[in-house]
Amino acid sequence: MASSSKFIKLHKNVLLEWSYDSTNLKSEEYQIVNNLSLDKKGFMSEGGYNSLSNSVFVIDPVIKKYAKIDTSKYNYLKLQTYSSSFVQYDKLRLHLPTTYSFSDNGYIGMYVRVYTYDYNNKLVMDFSSIIYDDTQVGSDIQLSLNEQFLYDEQSWGKYFSYDIPSIDAVSKQRSSTANSNTPTPNSINFNLTQANGISETSPIFIEFSFIVSREEILGNTYYHMSDIFTKSISKVPEYMDLAANIVKSSDGDYFEIYGSYGGDNESMDEFIDELNSKGRKVKIEYEVTLYEENVLMNTQTYVVTENFTEKLWYRPVLSFTNTTASIDVTMKIIDLVDDSQIDRFSSISLTKDIFKYGKILTRINLDNAWKPKIYNIKGGNNYSDTSTSNIQTNISLTKVNYPVISDRIGILVSSTPSTSYKFKSMGLAEIIINPFGNTIKFEIAKNIDNNGVSTPFNLTEVLDNAQLTLSFKSDDEFLEKSVWQETDKNDFENGIVVYRIEQSDLPTLKSISTNNYNFYLTIKSEKTGVRSMLYSGKWVNFDDVTFIETESNETTGVDYGDFADLGFTVEKLRIENSANASTLNQNPNSSTLNQNPNSNGLILLDADADVGVFESYLNSLKVNIWLKKPAGNNDCLTYLYYLLNLSPSLLNDIKNQNGVSEVISIPFSLGVNGDNASSTNVNPDIITDRITNYNSATGIR
Repeated sequence: MASSSKFIKLHKNVLLEWSYDSTNLKSEEYQIVNNLSLDKKGFMSEGGYNSLSNSVFVIDPVIKKYAKIDTSKYNYLKLQTYSSSFVQYDKLRLHLPTTYSFSDNGYIGMYVRVYTYDYNNKLVMDFSSIIYDDTQVGSDIQLSLNEQFLYDEQSWGKYFSYDIPSIDAVSKQRSSTANSNTPTPNSINFNLTQANGISETSPIFIEFSFIVSREEILGNTYYHMSDIFTKSISKVPEYMDLAANIVKSSDGDYFEIYGSYGGDNESMDEFIDELNSKGRKVKIEYEVTLYEENVLMNTQTYVVTENFTEKLWYRPVLSFTNTTASIDVTMKIIDLVDDSQIDRFSSISLTKDIFKYGKILTRINLDNAWKPKIYNIKGGNNYSDTSTSNIQTNISLTKVNYPVISDRIGILVSSTPSTSYKFKSMGLAEIIINPFGNTIKFEIAKNIDNNGVSTPFNLTEVLDNAQLTLSFKSDDEFLEKSVWQETDKNDFENGIVVYRIEQSDLPTLKSISTNNYNFYLTIKSEKTGVRSMLYSGKWVNFDDVTFIETESNETTGVDYGDFADLGFTVEKLRIENSANASTLNQNPNSSTLNQNPNSNGLILLDADADVGVFESYLNSLKVNIWLKKPAGNNDCLTYLYYLLNLSPSLLNDIKNQNGVSEVISIPFSLGVNGDNASSTNVNPDIITDRITNYNSATGIR
């Protein structure tokens, strides 16, 4: 609880406001007056208006005669001065109507007294006994003006304000042990009573009266009071679990204003029902005040008499500010029986998104905006065209993660040569940059064992304080791309990152390509900006690449269905910057086909061959491993390789490598015409027989 107010009407022209404020802490000197004739003590501040100069005591309670406290004239009054540590102070305000005048109503001022009882609820302890004499010169300094507000259909515009020690806080200034419970020494609680302290259960009592007249007798000033009005209030705020709330809505550009009880908005109806059961009928008023850069702009009041859990929607309209604004909310619980009122306060500051609450909003021009077409598929994913037939077609829905096809590149960042055709060692991976930009997914492995099992590179270990960037550079140009976050396919723990190269990046890449075709994956420190290279490979322009279809027997003369029976995975062959391929594309009937001495090769390794060393050898020659097939079983495991476009000398060199059991030369054909194709066709039974014979000879099954 920070601040809460209680309003009570003391008179038709006097409104009491008692503010409980846990943030109003003060440390000051104060005085205790001891009236020995009445055995009564009272508190007075050294500063402020609740002071000795404004305090009075009763001379004759029957005729309501009072005099100012003066120890030089009344020897039964004793004063003692003390100094307090920090203690909470409440605020007493007496509001008057805007046009009220004491003299017009036959009075010369007013008197207010605040008191409670001692610990035994027998003796009275005063916390203030103040007068305001409107006839004294300079007395109007005590009167403050405020913005007019309505209460009980009356306008209030000026007030008197006095700081009173929180009677609840003072009553708790006690030291408790197993054998005693006494006021804390040198506290207000102790100094005011010198005994048991003040009551922990008694309410606060407030007396109010108008000053009817003043008389001077033998140098003494006496005041005569009108009828005295007495009210009592709680020492602590009533319904402490009651709160006002204002929050920004999660559904739109507006604010939700509502009350809560016990931290729950839904409990407000229960709170009101509880009051009704006690014979108290209430209504709630929400007073919403808008400030722009600390300038009061307007105040709006919303009255709620039913559905107390319903949230109010409020949207401010800012006239001139573009920096800061704030909204203050006062929730008033007004008792319709005795006109008392309980206030709760809340506020919110606006420092961001100020413009969307402006007085004039700018419309976004969507006339030329791209409007995507959205299709809804009914349950079952079945489509029926009743206009032609009753045939139903099943529709398979596939989630598309990127606006273009993504290249998936597997790379190995360790210095150990790769034993897996899926991952490329340092410098061997290649990416193609097409004319419309690319989305590239890298699958990064830390190492690969002899069985081809990879260990992912856990990127979370380096991305806590660094970035993983894809870079291209030349002597004069530099292009760096951060990880593309507009996808859910990034998986840092498993070494998967996605980059997007936009079409707008292509002019820079074209300039870079004049002297450098390398790409770099670098770890860039966020603190220092220093880069460390993780991997480097090659990139090529799409226009510099020639593709040859090698999938069907129409182009190769080989029925790849037989390869599928052997467990091969069929892929498309890419020949980059190939003079042969270029020549063939230009003149497919050229005799160059029959003059090409190269062939493909089927390579069989021994079971005890070092696979890693062999593949490193192939990589050093930049031989394209089209297919890799395990052969045998776990006890005697070997590998079968299908290599592309080997020269006779290279084929012979491969035969002489350690661990190579057999090399089968397989002529290849592009199937230009029937004769050439038939003369170079490969019978897949030859491959099958050679593998079968090899397995039989080595005992592999």
